[in-house]
Amino acid sequence: MYEFKPHPATLRALFPGYDELFGLATQRVAAGKQDRLPFLSIHAKSMVVDDRVAFIGSYNLDPRSENLNTEVGLLIGDGTLASELRAEIESDMRPENSWVIARRSMPLRLEAVNGLVLGLFSMSPIDLWPF
Repeated sequence: MYEFKPHPATLRALFPGYDELFGLATQRVAAGKQDRLPFLSIHAKSMVVDDRVAFIGSYNLDPRSENLNTEVGLLIGDGTLASELRAEIESDMRPENSWVIARRSMPLRLEAVNGLVLGLFSMSPIDLWPF
């Protein structure tokens, strides 16, 4: 799994008006009218199956989305759209655009330390990711 970075290398290609928005936001932050500068936040989930079927939606593949949340997704049987979506996904997955979300192997048997830190972070009232 990959998580899109808030400032990917392709930011200006995806959002051509970013520099103008950034300038306006900088002024608003300096004037105390806004708390933070703009960043990219993508909620959509995308998947291509066999280069023929595409899925695009906000639906998370977990029990909460299935039973509690109001999430949606489109399953599209169109090879052309699936190929275009695959190219976009592969671009988005490049290291300059996304983080890999996966268990990392720790050198020198430090898995226990990693587990302890993860356990402590999960009890925090604030989100400390990706630290």
